[in-house]
Amino acid sequence: MAINKQGEIYIWGYEYSKTPEKLNFYSKAVDIHGKLILAEDGSVWNISGNTPSRIAELKNIIEIASGDSYYSALDTKGQVWVWGYNGYGQLSQGNTNNINEPTTVKIEKPKTDPDEETQYETLQNIVEIKAGNQNLEMITNTGEIYVSGYNGNGQLGIGKYSTYNTIAVKSKNMDQTKLIDSNSYHSIASDRSGFVYTTGYNAQGQLGNGTYTQSNEFTVIGDTYVHVSENRISIEKGKDKQVTASLDNKFNLINDTVDSGNISYETLNSEIATVDQDGTIHGKKIGTVEIIVTHTITHKTSTIFVQVVPEGKITVPKLEIGDTHSAALKADGTVWTWGNNSNGQLGTGNNTSKTSPIKVMNIQDVIDLSVGYYDTAVVKKRRNSMDMGIQWLWTIRRRNIFRQKYTSTSNKTRWSTTNKNSKSISRNIQNSSIRWRRQCMGMGIWLWKHSNKINNNK
Repeated sequence: MAINKQGEIYIWGYEYSKTPEKLNFYSKAVDIHGKLILAEDGSVWNISGNTPSRIAELKNIIEIASGDSYYSALDTKGQVWVWGYNGYGQLSQGNTNNINEPTTVKIEKPKTDPDEETQYETLQNIVEIKAGNQNLEMITNTGEIYVSGYNGNGQLGIGKYSTYNTIAVKSKNMDQTKLIDSNSYHSIASDRSGFVYTTGYNAQGQLGNGTYTQSNEFTVIGDTYVHVSENRISIEKGKDKQVTASLDNKFNLINDTVDSGNISYETLNSEIATVDQDGTIHGKKIGTVEIIVTHTITHKTSTIFVQVVPEGKITVPKLEIGDTHSAALKADGTVWTWGNNSNGQLGTGNNTSKTSPIKVMNIQDVIDLSVGYYDTAVVKKRRNSMDMGIQWLWTIRRRNIFRQKYTSTSNKTRWSTTNKNSKSISRNIQNSSIRWRRQCMGMGIWLWKHSNKINNNK
């Protein structure tokens, strides 16, 4: 079905023609939902055949919603009218009896005495309604959510799982609701600040909370975190560089930034670098240091990794040794290796051992280095702000240097590997029981270990 700008309704498909045909409707339609039509004058019509029939009991309606064989309508007084199938109590009448004519949604009256008999009254002050397959959700003018019907997967967000909910109750954690929607198994809502909340079934990750675990309470998607303009920087000795930071939302419909003030900066080694409270970092001495950035209200933090390098250079020199080989990272970003090369750990493209340093060819702009028993790994400098860095690992197979591209899953690091003959190799390196591990904030985590422990899939 479709409505044009003149409020005319066109319908096609099952029980109708294969092409759109105009419905015999003599008022101006403003909405259609299921078998219901909402007219401009606030009347509601039921579609049956080609000529809709007016539902006499409904007047001054501003919104309609249809579930699975049940219907609802919201009037200008904030009352919700319901009728149809009520097998799960979605019509909120205190029972599961079907209703043929529209009646208002009920809630329990507050009791002054716990032993007092339960009585019902009409729910008031509703501003929006949504009908799931077998559950009804209604937002009040203060932002609370009233829900009724099927809750076997926790989609009502009331803190429990239940098949029948025959009288509307409030969802938990929602008192500033702006938007809401629901279907068979889960529900989604947002508050007036733009934060999004979900509840219910989650086998396919539809709750968006980073898990596959279902929930019976509305829970916010994402959270706030301290965002920094750069989380890994290089500064020449004697030079300055300014960074910025803010408290940001991980997911929000309205605002990404929560607070650009209330940020403090602290260096962990003032001999190497100092930092002003406006985020200006001063390189004092060659070396590496961490700058801790804190949002002073939430006390959430982020870390900036700083390298103070010699003038005209790109990194801090570094030395590391493996079981029987050694490696050096020069300040100019080149890597030099020597010692045993039986596993190709020197990166020379062969298995010839070296008794003096030799430059690893075809790789430059390296900013970090790590050496395992029989392997060597490095990280190259970012090419631009969107580049997450290139990680290289050489080891394992004779006469080859392997270029590694990094991706990550929850418990493994996966290296998509290509040798010099463009033959693809995949390696899964399990996070547990790894002896050598280095972390580079902002460029990911790289993991490596003894070569004969790595699984090679050719």
